[in-house]
Amino acid sequence: GSEMCKETGKITEKAREYLKTDGYLCYEIGAEQAADVSEIMKQAGLRDITVVKDLAGLDRVVMGRK
Repeated sequence: GSEMCKETGKITEKAREYLKTDGYLCYEIGAEQAADVSEIMKQAGLRDITVVKDLAGLDRVVMGRK
């Protein structure tokens, strides 16, 4: 929901301060959260955003690179 988006946005902004160039930020997500988390990462300026599926074929991890 929107509370998750707010918290993810805060964490993503703060993480950018600590990530080195080409460093990755990864989130383990619920199966329905990939689009929202990907957009938050994109808005924060991360690139090469990738969604990784788990063994059941569900979206499980979103990764982005600084």
